Amino acid sequence: VKIKLSLSPFPRPPHAPSLRFGSMAESEDESSLLAMKEFDVTNCCLRVCSFGYGSRILVLEPEEAILTSKTLCQETVKRMPYGELGNVEKINECGCLHSFKSNLSPEGSEGEHAPISPGCGCEQALVDGIVDELKSRMKGRGDTGNIQRAEDAIHLMFNLAHKTTHSDAKIDLILRQMQIPEPAMSSEVLGGPDISAAFLHMEWNTTGCCLATCCCGKQTLLLDPEEADKRMPYGGLGEVTLSEQVCGCVSVSSSLGMLSPGWGCNKKLVTDIAEEMKMRMKARGDTGNIQRQEQTIKMIHKVAERLARQEGKIDAIMKQMGIPVPAPKQEAMK
Repeated sequence: VKIKLSLSPFPRPPHAPSLRFGSMAESEDESSLLAMKEFDVTNCCLRVCSFGYGSRILVLEPEEAILTSKTLCQETVKRMPYGELGNVEKINECGCLHSFKSNLSPEGSEGEHAPISPGCGCEQALVDGIVDELKSRMKGRGDTGNIQRAEDAIHLMFNLAHKTTHSDAKIDLILRQMQIPEPAMSSEVLGGPDISAAFLHMEWNTTGCCLATCCCGKQTLLLDPEEADKRMPYGGLGEVTLSEQVCGCVSVSSSLGMLSPGWGCNKKLVTDIAEEMKMRMKARGDTGNIQRQEQTIKMIHKVAERLARQEGKIDAIMKQMGIPVPAPKQEAMK
């Protein structure tokens, strides 16, 4: 019996994702993201008080941010992964003084994070560049990037499952053509990926009456698909608490602060905000990450079982054709 095996690629199912990673493929943007950058964020007061010897240098490495502070008496080095920076906040005072702070900022006397104000405080371009760079690295190397990579892994496993399905069908045709009984092995259907639904961009006016009346201010809460307001990943919101006072005023508190829109009596609006934040925290925070990892592991096990079935069928074909079946080799995985 002559059998011709075609090695030409079979068409990919229309609903199967590509093997290439979307967010993990090497590109100029990714190489730029991983480049080491250094910023001199020394404040003039620090330099003057240290008689010119004081300095504060911010170094952005591929995986960590490093803040080195020097005075006449000591030198402190603070290292922090981008996923732990928390809320990178830009501060503008009096229209001309610019600074920024995050969990990497030096701690004040009461334990709070003190703002970092380069130069005389008027370095707007420098502060804007540092804030944008930190937020970009947080998104790529922090919680948001981890979620995207986990979903990419699930899509890749789903695509591999489709390819093994086509290979199974081809091998079954060969077995029937050669009249070889199919080896008895357990079969299990591999389901499709259960990726969390993408969230929509939502926006609420959460301005309190005191802010609007006394300061003519306005407060807006933005919830993007991957991050909350101030570019904070949903995993960093902490505990979302809905509070109601005896007077009937309601508010919602999280790492973003306390929100009490209007006169504080709009319970439906505050409840909707709290429920939406909790739902996004569960899907895009630590709980969602754990579920995606468990799903990826299950899919890997199922694909491994399917590959084992294919290997058994190929062994049966080789024995029928008189081809010695080579012993399995132990290969180190790089």
